Amino acid sequence: MVSPHRNRRRVFISATTAGFGEWRKRIKNILLAHDIMPVEQEAFQPCSEDLLREISNEIFEADGVICLIGPFYGFPSPEKRDEYRMSYTQYEWFHTRYLRRPCLTFIAERAFFNRPDVRWPESNDDQACQEQFVEVVKKHGFAGRYGIRQVASELALALELSKINWVKWLGDDSEA
Repeated sequence: MVSPHRNRRRVFISATTAGFGEWRKRIKNILLAHDIMPVEQEAFQPCSEDLLREISNEIFEADGVICLIGPFYGFPSPEKRDEYRMSYTQYEWFHTRYLRRPCLTFIAERAFFNRPDVRWPESNDDQACQEQFVEVVKKHGFAGRYGIRQVASELALALELSKINWVKWLGDDSEA
């Protein structure tokens, strides 16, 4: 039996749970409202040895990727880049870039997380690694249909998301 969602566009949502857990849910709902199938790492097997392969396959199969990047490093992956171990979120961004998938990257400034529910549990080393990663993203981001937007508040992120023409971004101009 063929899945009724087989022909739906698919967008991979990449974000740390810390600080972005609620926003992943909101973006998922936005995508569903546009008849786009959201794909999240949350749905994968946690800490499986094949998790990087599963993430790689999902990004390869995705029509686009949304990356939410902030000051949180997240969970370390077994993948290394240069001298530091990458987090899963960092791996997802680099792999998306490697595969040249359409990618919308939102870099949330620290002010975005000035809420009582946000804790800063990470070590100084993790935060320094994440700061270095954010600088790499800013310097070597994507061009064309790929974009990087900095947001200082939840309202700013909501506004940026509301401006997206999802059909055009995913490259299907037949419906635009």
